[in-house]
This record gives sequence, structure tokens and C-alpha cells, in this order.
Amino acid sequence: MGLYGFVWVCMGCDSACLEDKYTCAGMNDGVEQVYVSTFYPEHTFSHRNPKNFCYIKDELQDLYRDIVTSFRYGLAIPTATAIRTLLEAICIDQGITDDVAWKFHIKIEKLNDIVKVPKSITEGLLTLKFMGDSAAHKLISPQRKDLSLAIDLLEALMLHLYEAKFDLESKSTQMHKSYK
Repeated sequence: MGLYGFVWVCMGCDSACLEDKYTCAGMNDGVEQVYVSTFYPEHTFSHRNPKNFCYIKDELQDLYRDIVTSFRYGLAIPTATAIRTLLEAICIDQGITDDVAWKFHIKIEKLNDIVKVPKSITEGLLTLKFMGDSAAHKLISPQRKDLSLAIDLLEALMLHLYEAKFDLESKSTQMHKSYK
């Protein structure tokens, strides 16, 4: 077994990391020895930590965390399809089921009527639908920057629909009680 340690220093920003690299007998690809590396601290350029939402259902929170995890691992197609899935789950949670609208793009447009999401926002959400459709049906891998922006948009939507609404209702109730 071979165990090696390397210190890497960026020539641009002078940040450093440690690479633990190891191999053992039998770790080869038929031609050359295979090594496994672990970096400390973990690379942060691809990190995105999930936001903590307090007032959404566990199922939506779990799906959102799965999206962030798949994004962190660079899994573009699963991330895009899960983004589309979460958007549809949010529509259903807001009462926009198949009984209200059969097609998904109509569900998104119904967000205007039912929860008063502005038309400009639903246009952006429609883009998420198409991104997820392209990933699922055509295996088109979205660019990382587009996935990051899509996650930002979903986070803002969840903040608007769940967190801000609850906070506004809570503060309104507190205000009403204090002046009774």
C-alpha cells in the first residue's frame, strides 16, 4: 500500500490544500496503478449549502436538499430534472393539481392567479420546466451557471411562498394582539 501526502498552493491566491493520495495492491486498471485522492479542506468552488426553510413541508425540503447535493457533485442532468420536479411539487402544494391544470406549463401560469406570483416570475419558472424537460428527455446537460441560477430562483420562490408569507402572518397576528 502506498500513502502519499501533497500540499498544493494556488499561485493566484496563495490558498493551500492537502491531498491524501493512496493506492494498494490490486488497484490498477490493467495498465497502470490507480490512486485515490482526498483533499482537505474540501474544494469550496462547487459548494452550495442548502438554505434552511422552516415553514415548508418535509417532502419539499428533502427534495430541495437533494437538488443542492446533486449540484455540489456536478450531476447536471439529475439536478435539472429534480429542479423541475420540485417546481411541480410546489405547484401541487399550492393547490394547482391535475384537476386544476393538466399540463405543467399551465400549472406554472396558474401561480399568477392562485398565489399572486407576478407574470415576470412565472416566465422565469417556465424556463426551469424547459431545462428539466431537455435534461430528462433529450439528455441535454445544462451549464453549471444556469443550474445555480435555477436554484437561486427556486430558493426565492420558496422564500416568497412559504417563509415570507408565514413571517408576515406571524408579525400581523402579533401586532393585532398587542393593540387589542
